Amino acid sequence: MEKAPFFQRNEEQEQSSSQSRKLFVLSANDKDALQALMGKIGIYLEQRPEIFQNDLMSNLAYTLARRSRLQWRVAIPTTSSFDLIQALNSGKVMPVRGEPEGLRIGFIFTGQGAQYYNMGRELYEQYPVYASTIDACDAYLSSLGAPFSLLGTYDSL
Repeated sequence: MEKAPFFQRNEEQEQSSSQSRKLFVLSANDKDALQALMGKIGIYLEQRPEIFQNDLMSNLAYTLARRSRLQWRVAIPTTSSFDLIQALNSGKVMPVRGEPEGLRIGFIFTGQGAQYYNMGRELYEQYPVYASTIDACDAYLSSLGAPFSLLGTYDSL
């Protein structure tokens, strides 16, 4: 892999890069909450003249992008804080509903006393999702030629 050429920036390049497009991503659990959030951020930005400094806009874009991605989302690409405030307050930016991400549940047996005797057995008997997952894991291990069975271990408890 080649290294990128090294060059020093001059003031003209600094100004053009400070005007680069940034992406502001907002999300919420429902459409009304997202629209309320957009309004609140618009008001917040209008009331703070320091936000018009480029470093603060970059920090805001970074912070918003790091937040959880909830079901309703909006992304606003802009080069200036004025454009961002206008987009947030205009009502022209429409939230969209993203694909819901599947729930992920995990069970961890730490071996440090947090579990109790027969905990796995009780989970297997009381929760069909847990039982079907253990069954599927057992079948997969068997197809790989494992000399043991997860259910055999379960039966011996």
